[in-house]
Amino acid sequence: MTRKKLLMLIGSVCLALMLALPLVASCAAPTPTPTPTPTERVISWTAYDIGSSGYAQTAGVGSALMSIDIKLRVVPCGDDISRLVPVRTGDVDFALVGLGSYFAEQALDQFADRAWGPQPMRLIIQVPPLTATGAAIMVRGDSGIKVPADLKGKRYAWLIASPSCTMIVEAVLAYAGLTWDDVEIIEFPSYSAACRAVVDGSADFVQCSTAVGAAYELEASIHGVGWLTVDPDDKEGWERLRKVMPPIFSFKATAGAGILEEKPIWMTGQMYPILCCWDWQDEDLVYRITKAIQDTYDLYKDAHPGLPGWKVEKGLAIPPQNPYHPGAIKYYKEIGLWTAENDEWQKEGLEVQAKLKAAWEAAIEEADEKGISAKDFPDFWMEKRAEALK
Repeated sequence: MTRKKLLMLIGSVCLALMLALPLVASCAAPTPTPTPTPTERVISWTAYDIGSSGYAQTAGVGSALMSIDIKLRVVPCGDDISRLVPVRTGDVDFALVGLGSYFAEQALDQFADRAWGPQPMRLIIQVPPLTATGAAIMVRGDSGIKVPADLKGKRYAWLIASPSCTMIVEAVLAYAGLTWDDVEIIEFPSYSAACRAVVDGSADFVQCSTAVGAAYELEASIHGVGWLTVDPDDKEGWERLRKVMPPIFSFKATAGAGILEEKPIWMTGQMYPILCCWDWQDEDLVYRITKAIQDTYDLYKDAHPGLPGWKVEKGLAIPPQNPYHPGAIKYYKEIGLWTAENDEWQKEGLEVQAKLKAAWEAAIEEADEKGISAKDFPDFWMEKRAEALK
């Protein structure tokens, strides 16, 4: 590990611990927190657990926000469900997720349960992997695992209750013509634990950020770090992949643990992180946090390899994973960044959510009439969802 990378890793950890000690709550037993009033200057959001790239980025942003007297209360959670539950209940203001907001909006996987259904998710900021770091399948450098086909027979560190990570891996398996039957699944309770499993050898591969702490730790080990290469020119492979996960795109990583600009790696790309909330969140609160994050950008942009992507112009130039919140739109219009194209994307996103809501309500009514069990309902819903989105 180079001195620069080591210092960056140490800095991220120190910032994370600084914020965690006075402010972090446990996601296992969340303490209800009322939405802060404009005079309290306290804002809360959930993030991936300590040691993750998402938490490290949160630490950098939170440290910068302190300079304008905003305290960020961070709630580290190990999976998508636990990151979204306290935001849905109003105990936490926002959620920092990846594809979790897409799964919640679309009622996919665990969100297809009758307790969830399509959620009216709203974006505040989406961070594209335009900063050379991304998220991919991590392996030990000496494992011999180089391309998706090499995953056959290998052990996957499966993060419980994180459908986004699971579906990305399923999509990569599909790229190679493989299925879950071709790999061994080992369950882990949190993101950090799943990443650590590859470091200590209890699993062969995991889906994670190229800048996560565990990746740098693996890079410094005798094994080195490796990343799965997904050929962007394999059209048939990508067609199979996108049937499983439409939001995934081809991405060239030139930075991160074990990755050099002169030796880039082609991998799958996704929006990460995404700061989001529900449509009912207070417009003024969303406006204030959006403005604060952009006002302090120069203070935190160098604290982590992924933070330069928080410059809002980058995310606004790409079709959004969910519609934006009116509070965020108000700020983007105020600074002249909201375009006619953004308006069109917003309209399309809201129309999709309306279709899903109507389809869900009809599916619930029909399921009740036919006596479809809770166990069988997710499969029933997926059929109705496909019909609604034709």
